Amino acid sequence: MVKISSIDLENLESIGLGGFGKVYKVNDKTAYKIYRKDMYDSYGTVTINPCLKYPNLRLYLLKKKEKNLKYTEFFQDYLFVDNRFAGVVIPFYEGNSLIKYRDASFPLKIKIAKDMVRNSEELTNQNIYTLDYKLSHMIISGEELKFIDLDDVLTKVFIFPHSGYLRETVYGLGDTLYSFFYEFESKPYSPTISKLVQRKETTPLYRYEDIIKYIESKKEKTSFVTINYESDLSSLKDYLSNHSSNVIYECPTYNYRDDYYFEIIQKMRENGISIFDFVCIKDDKDLLPYRYNIDDYLELKGKQFVKKCPTLD
Repeated sequence: MVKISSIDLENLESIGLGGFGKVYKVNDKTAYKIYRKDMYDSYGTVTINPCLKYPNLRLYLLKKKEKNLKYTEFFQDYLFVDNRFAGVVIPFYEGNSLIKYRDASFPLKIKIAKDMVRNSEELTNQNIYTLDYKLSHMIISGEELKFIDLDDVLTKVFIFPHSGYLRETVYGLGDTLYSFFYEFESKPYSPTISKLVQRKETTPLYRYEDIIKYIESKKEKTSFVTINYESDLSSLKDYLSNHSSNVIYECPTYNYRDDYYFEIIQKMRENGISIFDFVCIKDDKDLLPYRYNIDDYLELKGKQFVKKCPTLD
């Protein structure tokens, strides 16, 4: 149990803010997570933060199971501010979240993806289920992948296995992997992928075996064709009838409503063309080779195909 005063807290640097609390850096190894007092439920009603319950059986079980984990640390101690339970002491990791690694070299992305599965599988083997996987909650510190922000109520822990939460956890991990590899990465991430799953335009990943197969499939080099609203679709259809290539649609900016992407997808489907991904012309185009395991790719300008050369080295 760690006890501090509110004055002590005011002197610390704030380094993060989430739905359940705020994080302050203490030193190079430690941080404090202070739970917010009030929250809003799905109906907009103010409710008490469930993380503030103390004694907390969920935190107790997480800490007890932590000794069986190699890759994840949940929290170091309970934190009291002015003699009231206020949060937890958590490890501080120096590094960058996986958002910064979207454009890493492809071999590194494959390694990181496998580490994501390794860390998640270790947790679920201990009946710990994370329902809030996202790239911002995964950090590369040194050369190790660390999951963070696992102390709140979106991390479930049980004495016995729970098949429902296992399925939900693996699905969330698969959703995050789709986002990491930029497959249908059109912002916002999860809503877009969820709609594509509902429309059966991409496959949900409900088992670790499915995720491993998905990662392995990424190792196969693929050809790509980039198009935009000025591209001639009849020329594209003729090309695709004789070549196995994925189609990347260039958008001028990411600041479109979510339905914008689905209108494009629907239009292309009506023309017998499947969109593999969207990229932003402003800052994504030059990074395209790093995003995928590219063998070769073309750009369709009007009716003219222009050959591009990937620079993965």
